[in-house]
Amino acid sequence: MKQMSGVDLKKRRMSVETVHKRPRGMTITESTFKILEILREKGKATPKEIRDGTGLAKSTVTLILKTLVRWGVIEKTSNITDMRYMWYRLIDPNAPIMTRSCRTVLKVLEKHGTMSARDISECCNLGIRTIAHALKRLVEWGLAKKFPNLMDMRQMMYQAVGDKG
Repeated sequence: MKQMSGVDLKKRRMSVETVHKRPRGMTITESTFKILEILREKGKATPKEIRDGTGLAKSTVTLILKTLVRWGVIEKTSNITDMRYMWYRLIDPNAPIMTRSCRTVLKVLEKHGTMSARDISECCNLGIRTIAHALKRLVEWGLAKKFPNLMDMRQMMYQAVGDKG
């Protein structure tokens, strides 16, 4: 198996930030992100359903689920008819799971005020597609507003919600 360098591992890690309280320094891997997305889609799921959806090993899924329960992101409940079966569900399914790029874009918008996607890209040295995806998610979650640029109607402008800039 190929050993990954520190840079590769950093690229594969994503940060999660939820609207409700989050533990300090809570970072998650792609595997954890996949599990959270499955729980968001299904509402509740058993570890077997999660394993089938992600293709991860049983021990990996178990470890990640225990960690998420400890962090308070998901909760574990037993089946009413058969106590051997466990269900996992998100505590707040509407809370956004923010990747590092979403958080960076939101901080730039809060600091600089109204900007276009290209201006944000130049400001934080991220690709335009990454910025576009982050802005799409921020607008979906109601953390940013999107409106046309009156000087150039082909271009959209973005502003952090609650920002007067």
